[in-house]
Amino acid sequence: MNNCDKKIVIECRNLVKNYKIGTNTLEILKKLNFQAEQGSSISILGASGSGKTTLLNLLGMLEPPTDGELIIDGKNIQQLSAKEKSDYRNNKIGFIFQSYQLLNELNVLENIMLPALLKKSYKLKTVRQNAENLAEKVGLSHRLKHHPSEMSGGEQQRCAIARALINDPEIILADEPTGNLDKDTGNEILALFKQLQSEKSRTIITITHSDYVASLSDSTYILDNGVLYHQRTS
Repeated sequence: MNNCDKKIVIECRNLVKNYKIGTNTLEILKKLNFQAEQGSSISILGASGSGKTTLLNLLGMLEPPTDGELIIDGKNIQQLSAKEKSDYRNNKIGFIFQSYQLLNELNVLENIMLPALLKKSYKLKTVRQNAENLAEKVGLSHRLKHHPSEMSGGEQQRCAIARALINDPEIILADEPTGNLDKDTGNEILALFKQLQSEKSRTIITITHSDYVASLSDSTYILDNGVLYHQRTS
């Protein structure tokens, strides 16, 4: 597929996000324009409080924009019902959080399986097999019965990545995926991201404050005071 033929999977058009605090309006994102092609890896750099996580929440349809348009897979999300957003999010988008957000009452296998079990029609045997395969892919086959509190940060992040992949998403949204990890473990996670991107032409958008993490992406943007700047394309 040539670059000119690549599908645009995410497009922001003059995207705005404000919050009302009493009689005041707090501007978080200011007329943001942005595109992500299928199979691309994009990093968004920014200091704490710059709006990075808010942007990720908008891209994942966890929050609505105040103004502007958000087009995902050719659909204007403002025209989708709450159920349609939920279904698309569960089937097409995988979330990876800095704090992992694993459920400690569930073991590794159960945490990985959970998003697939939210579907109305699922086959438990198939979901379990897929989860076991993903655990092997991320190097957790020996930890299936362990709970998050019994694992290192790197292992918890691997579990979170496997969970994000259980529904075979086209888009992966990662919020500081190496922020709580040591350098060596972080590099292992970033190598895994590259593998995931190339395997099925997944689109990966990573929020980060690390120049090094950003340098490994195809494109880098900087979010500063609610304004998004395109820094580079490799």
